[in-house]
Amino acid sequence: MKISQHIIISGLISGLVYLCLHSAGAAIASFISGVFIDFDHMLDYVLNYGFPFHIRHFFSVFHQEVLRRVILVLHSWEWIIILFIILIMVDWNSIATGLFIGYFIHLLLDNCVNHCRPMAYFFSYRLFHHFIGKYYYTCKEYRRRLKLMKLQGIVS
Repeated sequence: MKISQHIIISGLISGLVYLCLHSAGAAIASFISGVFIDFDHMLDYVLNYGFPFHIRHFFSVFHQEVLRRVILVLHSWEWIIILFIILIMVDWNSIATGLFIGYFIHLLLDNCVNHCRPMAYFFSYRLFHHFIGKYYYTCKEYRRRLKLMKLQGIVS
């Protein structure tokens, strides 16, 4: 999903969190985790393209190109399990609950909307495949992106 979509959806979810939990802290935490989970894309960009960091290229890469390596440290269902355990340990603290909700919704939307394999949002799956990008995308999406890259002269 695009960052603008995550901002809009996270804003709406944060409003619902506020209405349900009556906690501004929970709403803010939900918004922050719903948007800023995407910072791990910057790490992937740098690992794939190095420096200098070009913001315009950064955004085009994640919608049009095939990354050689897809690590996405924060985009992982394993973190949801860990966060849920922490949530229980802190007795459903409202801020922790907001963090969990924002994070969960972000992952759920990405997993459903992005053209990736069903298991691609498991870190263990990506690790098993040595973080090789072609195992992240669906076959159809992989071919589409390669075709775009060939048309743009990025790959031969």
